[in-house]
Amino acid sequence: MPQKCDFFIRRTISAAVLALPLTLCFGTVAFGQEQEDVSRSSIAANNERLTAEHRSAVRASSLPPTDQRRILDEVPDVPSDSSNVGGEPPVLDETVKHPIAMTPAEELAAKNKIVRQKSVASTQSDMISRLLERVNDQEDRIRNLQGSVDVLQKQVSTMQASYDKRLDDLKFQVSHSSPNVVPAAVPARPAVKTIDESFSGLISAARSAKAQKNYSKAETLSRKALDKAPKSGRVDAQYLLAQSLAGEKVWSKAAVAYYDSYKLAPKSSVAPHALLGTAQSMHALGDHQAACEALSKVNKEFPHPAPSFKAEVSRVQTQYHCG
Repeated sequence: MPQKCDFFIRRTISAAVLALPLTLCFGTVAFGQEQEDVSRSSIAANNERLTAEHRSAVRASSLPPTDQRRILDEVPDVPSDSSNVGGEPPVLDETVKHPIAMTPAEELAAKNKIVRQKSVASTQSDMISRLLERVNDQEDRIRNLQGSVDVLQKQVSTMQASYDKRLDDLKFQVSHSSPNVVPAAVPARPAVKTIDESFSGLISAARSAKAQKNYSKAETLSRKALDKAPKSGRVDAQYLLAQSLAGEKVWSKAAVAYYDSYKLAPKSSVAPHALLGTAQSMHALGDHQAACEALSKVNKEFPHPAPSFKAEVSRVQTQYHCG
């Protein structure tokens, strides 16, 4: 009897020892399953909350600031039902398209992207505003410069018209009156040699007579040379005629001849000297204003003459008290 009891006790202890690991194993599995259900429910609730916040942020970023608070207020809060821990997961409506849940890192990246886009848009808007301001400033400057050019052109045209009128009046007076000064009679001299009647010969002879201060002979030879002058030589012949008349002190005719020399070739090397001669002739006639206008025309049309000529013009302006 005692042996049977001992055998029964041992068998019972062995069974208990064997049953204990199984009990622990099944209990651990059940506890792990319960924890897994709780974790899944918490993750689903968290994903829904993050999705709702992301949707609100995206909608708010595309609307004016006055509508963002209203949109955020209209977004429903996702309740975290603690009573459902360990229970059945919430049933989702299959007909509603739910956005893909975002992790916190993805949500932060999306917000940073929105901020960068706003910053880039603001920078581009500022650049466009600055460019438009610069364009407007340049347009104003161009308009001001154009106005100044128009004023100067009008002044030049007025001066030119006044000067031409004075010369026309002078030409009329010359053609209808006798010279103010009668040149002194030069005694006739026997011709030593025959003068070459070609243009070059006449020009050479006229210059030689002017150098000898025989201005009457220089005038006669210059007129003959002017009649035979080719197109390229008319300026030299006309200018030599003007110098001869000035040497004879026939100022009215000299002024006309000098200005005709300028008009034949306004851009030639003779042109500034012809204007200077015009100014000196008009001053000799007593027309101070016309003389100063001619000197002003020299400075405007020939701003970079030879130093010696520039000094001569400055000297004459000072002598004539031209402002």
